[in-house]
Amino acid sequence: MKKCFIILVFVLLAGCSSITMESLNDMPKQTVRNKFGEPVSIMRENNNEIWTYRQGQCIKYVFFDASEKVKYIDTKGNCWK
Repeated sequence: MKKCFIILVFVLLAGCSSITMESLNDMPKQTVRNKFGEPVSIMRENNNEIWTYRQGQCIKYVFFDASEKVKYIDTKGNCWK
């Protein structure tokens, strides 16, 4: 399962040349905020959060769990350059 997660994140971020999978793996919230700025929205449920970033027609979702570290990233729209 972990191997599938790693491959999925790598595929989703393949178009982001300045971001590597290793740099996002278990990244703390404050580091995400320092690198990408304030998210346009934060959704909270129990101990989980989803931060949303928008850049043109690209929407990026950053998922955090109770550890407050990145656990998953997803994109929607035209995120490939």
